[in-house]
Amino acid sequence: MKKIFILFLVAISFVFFSCKKETVNSQTTSGPVKTINPAVDMFESCGNWVVTGFVKDGVDLTTNFGNTSLVFCPDNTFTVSNDVMSENGKWFFGTPGSDNADNPLYFHMDFVNGTNNETWKDLADVWKVNNAETGNLQLQSNDGTKTLILQKLVR
Repeated sequence: MKKIFILFLVAISFVFFSCKKETVNSQTTSGPVKTINPAVDMFESCGNWVVTGFVKDGVDLTTNFGNTSLVFCPDNTFTVSNDVMSENGKWFFGTPGSDNADNPLYFHMDFVNGTNNETWKDLADVWKVNNAETGNLQLQSNDGTKTLILQKLVR
């Protein structure tokens, strides 16, 4: 009798602990719901940005970007420059697969004609957007080996 009682308790606990609570959104809307992405609004006008954090393979290389500035414009172009040279590139935001809230947002950067600057080559990548707030963009490379933090300069 004791074994049956223990088996009964195990079976009951299995049922209670294996269930998941499901939350259902009871709001209804008429028409499609538009998701606003703060990252897209960041480049509504051309603005100056700087690299405030860059880590590659676990090594902090932020100081390599010490005199580097970036200008992002709403026409999906950017310019990277320092005291010696400048390069032009293209950027865009996108999501893999269908465009819904469950898919991560990615930030794509590439130089139009490539670049000879070894430090800047690391900027040309597909970046997963980890955090996007006004004036701050935190990114991680698609392969997970690099982290990039961009901050908008306020005039």
